[in-house]
Amino acid sequence: VRPHAGGRPKAYDYEAMLLTVIEHPSLRNIDPDNHGAETQVMNLIRTCCDPSEAHDNDIPVPEPTKLREFAKKIVAAMKINRSAC
Repeated sequence: VRPHAGGRPKAYDYEAMLLTVIEHPSLRNIDPDNHGAETQVMNLIRTCCDPSEAHDNDIPVPEPTKLREFAKKIVAAMKINRSAC
């Protein structure tokens, strides 16, 4: 007997996550060329989206693999945008 994975894959609100961190001062302080930039972005997303007494956000964050893919896209955009200035 094989276990069945239940239901549809979870859908995450990537737009809400992005809007939560886009103007965050900590994001501006991350150097996209430094080793560990993706991890810093992932940690910032978790900090800004997970429930906390510091803010009212409660945005579900995907598992680490999906979150890293999203962070990688943010870091790539940061590199492009910062080199254009």
